[in-house]
Amino acid sequence: MSECFAREFSKSVGSLSEKELIRRFCGALKPCMPPSPEGAGDDCAVLPKGNFPLENILSTSDAVILGRHFSPETSAFDAGRKLLNRNASDIASMGGVPVYAMTSSIISPKISIEWIEEFARGLKFAAQKIGVKFVGGDVARGDGGFFSMHLTLLGAVQKPLLRSGAKCGDRIFVTGALGASFESGRHLTFEPRLKEGLFLAKCANVSACTDLSDGLASDIFDILADGESAEIFADKIPVFDFVGNSLKKSLCDGEDYELLFTMSDMSDFEVDAFISKFKAATSTEITEIGRIVSSVGEKSKLYLIDAWGVKTEFKDEGFSHF
Repeated sequence: MSECFAREFSKSVGSLSEKELIRRFCGALKPCMPPSPEGAGDDCAVLPKGNFPLENILSTSDAVILGRHFSPETSAFDAGRKLLNRNASDIASMGGVPVYAMTSSIISPKISIEWIEEFARGLKFAAQKIGVKFVGGDVARGDGGFFSMHLTLLGAVQKPLLRSGAKCGDRIFVTGALGASFESGRHLTFEPRLKEGLFLAKCANVSACTDLSDGLASDIFDILADGESAEIFADKIPVFDFVGNSLKKSLCDGEDYELLFTMSDMSDFEVDAFISKFKAATSTEITEIGRIVSSVGEKSKLYLIDAWGVKTEFKDEGFSHF
C-alpha cells in the first residue's frame, strides 16, 4: 500500500507543476474520461443531452477529507472508491442512474505522487463499475498535510424518489444491515444501492426514500413531516454481524449507505410478496422495521418498541459530518 505522505520531495506532488499533476491524475482515470469537449480539455465540458437516458437530471456533491473521512493509513484506492460511491448513494436514494462526475481538490505538496495516482485508480474502479464518466474539475495547493477532494455527480431519473411523501400508517423499511461501518471498514468498501433504488422507483407504493449516511437515528427525521413520528421495533433492526456492534451503534454510527424507505397501502401478504420480489431482483435483503405514526401538536420523535411492547423515546443522535 502506498504511503499518503512522500518521504522524498521528488516523490511528492509538490515536485510537479499543476498541469503535470492534472495530467497524471487524468491519466490514472482512463478510460473513464472521454476526450474533449465531452471530457476535460476545454474551459467547460460539453455534455450531450442524449447521454442522459431519463427525463430529469439529478445533481449531488460530496467530499472525502483526510483525517475526517479516512486516515493517512487508509488505502488510497479505498478512499478514492469511497468518494465516488458516497455520491452514487445519493443518486441511488432518488432512484436514478449516475452519468457524469467532476472533481475539485485541495492537495498538500507533501502528498505522495504514487498515493494520488492510487486514489485516482480507486475512483476509476468505482466509475467503471457503475458506468460514470469523468468530465473535468480543478486542483489547488493546500497547506500542511491537508487533502480533500470534492466530487459532483450528475445523474438521470424518470420519476425521482423524494424524502417527502411518507404519511401516517406507512411501513418503514431498510436495506442491508446497520452499524459498525468504521470498525468493519464498510464505510470504505460499501456498494451504492443503485439497482435497489431503480427497483424502488418503479414501485408505486414507495412514498419516501433516503440513504443512511448519518445513521438511522438522524436520517429518519429527514422523511418525517410535521405531525409525524416513527415507531421502530428494536428486535427488527438488522444489526450488522461484527464484534462490538450493538443496537445503539446500528442506529447512530452513520455511513451505512443503505436505503431507508417507506411504503403505503400494503397488507401483510403484499409486504411478504414485495420482500421476496425485491430480493429476487436485487439479491439484497430488506427488513420492515416500523411504522410512521401521528404526533400532531408535538415535535417529531423516534420511538423504540422492545420485545415486550414497551415504547420509549430514543434520544441519542446519529453521526455528524460537521
